[in-house]
Amino acid sequence: GTFMVKNDGSLWACGYNYYGELGFGTSGHNVFKSTFTQVTTNINNDVKQIACGDDHTVILKNDGSVYACGFNIYGQLGLGNTNDKTTFIKVTTNISNDVKQISCNGHHTFILKNDGSVWSCGGNGTGQLGLGTTAANKTSFTQVQRGF
Repeated sequence: GTFMVKNDGSLWACGYNYYGELGFGTSGHNVFKSTFTQVTTNINNDVKQIACGDDHTVILKNDGSVYACGFNIYGQLGLGNTNDKTTFIKVTTNISNDVKQISCNGHHTFILKNDGSVWSCGGNGTGQLGLGTTAANKTSFTQVQRGF
């Protein structure tokens, strides 16, 4: 999918939505949006940043909270499970409203907290979470130890 945040903090999306990654509460092969449509479920015109992986989306709100939706087989939504979500769900495990920045790639997600710590979740088959191990996927955000 493709996302944009307008100056008023509203979230708009279009594109493919097989796993519910657009956040409209629907999913499936023929479920897509061909024009930008406002996302309103759990979004209150307070979006600061958007990050997209292959089939999942994470947003950072102005208050420092994180919400996620879409494909979650590797735990890339950070919700403590591997259930796909078709609407944006607040991430609460290991996160308060203390996030400064978000980033997604493939099937994993990173956050930078206000204290400067880096946390990651999702697929880790090649060590992409930066945790010093491989193969063990993380369904909750786990702190990356500073080695950089």
